[in-house]
Amino acid sequence: MKWDGHSHTELCRHGKQESTKKMIEQALALGFTHYSLTEHAPLPEGVAPKGRQAEFALLEEEMEAYFTLAEQLKQDFQGRIEVLVGLEVDFLHAHQAYTTELLHQYGPRLDDAILSMHYMPGAIPYAMIDYSPEITRQDLLAHYGTVEAYHQAYWNAFQQMLTADLGPFKPKRIGHAGIIYKFCQKLDFGAFLEPSLSFFEQIGYLLKQGGYSLDDNFAGASYPLCRRPYLPKALRQLAEELSIPLVYGSDAHGIDAVKKSNEAYEAFCQHGRIRPRRPECGPPTSPG
Repeated sequence: MKWDGHSHTELCRHGKQESTKKMIEQALALGFTHYSLTEHAPLPEGVAPKGRQAEFALLEEEMEAYFTLAEQLKQDFQGRIEVLVGLEVDFLHAHQAYTTELLHQYGPRLDDAILSMHYMPGAIPYAMIDYSPEITRQDLLAHYGTVEAYHQAYWNAFQQMLTADLGPFKPKRIGHAGIIYKFCQKLDFGAFLEPSLSFFEQIGYLLKQGGYSLDDNFAGASYPLCRRPYLPKALRQLAEELSIPLVYGSDAHGIDAVKKSNEAYEAFCQHGRIRPRRPECGPPTSPG
């Protein structure tokens, strides 16, 4: 089994809006047997910048169009590659009731789901972690004062995501842990770029206790301002020691990214920097 557990669709406005069918055909040509569509779930008012909500996530009125597209692709590729209909759901520290209701509404219709963190408290209530180096400096680094404080705040928020009660449909796979490093070639994280094993001990415990798996996200490896997988080495090692499953994710927002992320993953494997482990758990039948 070869599974890409994290990808986006033509409905994503901050992606290339290329044919999702062609993205899946690319995955099929690369030998994938399973392919998860995990489009960004709707956000409540006040999270995305005013007037730009549709740029960052599906609107609630677009959900039926998304399910229609995804279910049709699932049928079109039946017998060739298993297409899983899923969502990437944001953890929002002050909107947990909204997220719980969203999961209650759509969870029964999903084959797969990821819980991710793109926003955290900063100079504004929902500062964007992965939008640009300039926004990171302005809304996060300046707010926390030091790289160390920002780094600690991110992983503290990450722990809150793991322990939050979001109901029975809370996703059991955590998206792009370490996305804080997306601009690491531009922002100097120093020693905090690769924390020690002991730094992640509590996170490892919570992952194991909660029965979570991790999105082994390789979008950053081919991104010039990152050039590495998001998952820190120590957290990867801890996941191996604790038998926490890793599921490869391209996080593709266009056709070429399906191939580029896969190439980056294969290159890391070939150079011995990670042990090939794709995947350690089978695709779910429901997000919970």
